[in-house]
Amino acid sequence: MSNQGGGLEQMGNFLHANSLMSEYRFFIERYESLSVIESHARCLPIISSLCSALGANVEAMKAITRMFTASHIDFDRALFCSWFCLVQARKLGLNEKHQQTLFNAGLLQDIGKYVVDDSVAQFIRNMPGANVLPLGRHELSDSHPLLSSCFIEKHFPDDTVLRELVLHHHANADGSGYPSDVLESQLGLDDQLLIVANQLCDRIDILGCYSDIDQSLPYIKLASLLYFQRVHVSCFRLLNDTLMSSKKPLCYSSNEAKSMLSKNVERAAELRTCIDSLVALSGDLIRYDFDVVVRGIRSNIERLVFVANETGILWEGAFSPDSNISDAELSEVEGVFHALPESLSRFKRYLPQLANKSQYGLSKDRTNMVIANVDKCLKKLTTRRQFTL
Repeated sequence: MSNQGGGLEQMGNFLHANSLMSEYRFFIERYESLSVIESHARCLPIISSLCSALGANVEAMKAITRMFTASHIDFDRALFCSWFCLVQARKLGLNEKHQQTLFNAGLLQDIGKYVVDDSVAQFIRNMPGANVLPLGRHELSDSHPLLSSCFIEKHFPDDTVLRELVLHHHANADGSGYPSDVLESQLGLDDQLLIVANQLCDRIDILGCYSDIDQSLPYIKLASLLYFQRVHVSCFRLLNDTLMSSKKPLCYSSNEAKSMLSKNVERAAELRTCIDSLVALSGDLIRYDFDVVVRGIRSNIERLVFVANETGILWEGAFSPDSNISDAELSEVEGVFHALPESLSRFKRYLPQLANKSQYGLSKDRTNMVIANVDKCLKKLTTRRQFTL
């Protein structure tokens, strides 16, 4: 893999189909959890043929090689998202064309950062408000999906579906991702599979490494009540069935159970105060529902209320010392409380936008009180890790 002959566009020793396939195998075998999933999914033989098909596109292989040499974070994300999308697509019974497109989309989603021809990338970087973060980083305003989509348009001119999937891989169900204002109703099943794979990757980055993928189960289960239901339910079942089937159920001592119940009473009270203030704010904003910021925050409040009602976590009576809650139920509740900060963190992004704009006619003191309630709730719910989206 030396680069003695000059730039990658002039050399022939870039990654080829066989070496790319080897990278997939090494990546999956490096992490026990991924190996367990693969042993059930048996996708590696399919990946071999997909790599062979992709290997015919020399420019794509050059760009993949540049990503491979420049950022192990982006390259590992590409390997994971393409493989996991393929696993999910097969589990959902999607046809071979869908499987190939999702695989290619996961592998090429960040390729715009590493294209050999930088003319398009430079043009986009010069656009007003454009923001491109290299080397494994991204955020909501990061426009690297547009760079990647432009690359796809040039080098995969007949695959419009692939181009759209790559463009939307950091979209959010509430329209707050990139591109902005693209909502769940506008995102098809393939889009959702790629988005969820990326969101799962973000969680794994926070949780530790790919071996910790099982720790994402509470977040996936909660997300299945909030958005992209079919994809999240399928994802939860896949991970739960393959990774948790051999694990013994949790068993709490009497003292541990009492301590958890007491803590949950405090959590439920703080969460109720937070939700009540958010619902009151939502009522004040009804007349501005045409505004994308208002629509996003009201949609997230509605979903939060739904989760609280559906899971029963606000019912403090369930957490009394003499309650008959089982260890399994207590573990379920614990999972919900651990996963909620991810949803609450979204309000940390929205609420300051409301506080700083006068057109909504809101009292600044009232908005700041809601912000304070969200902060207090996050502190109460957060233990070891905090999600910031």
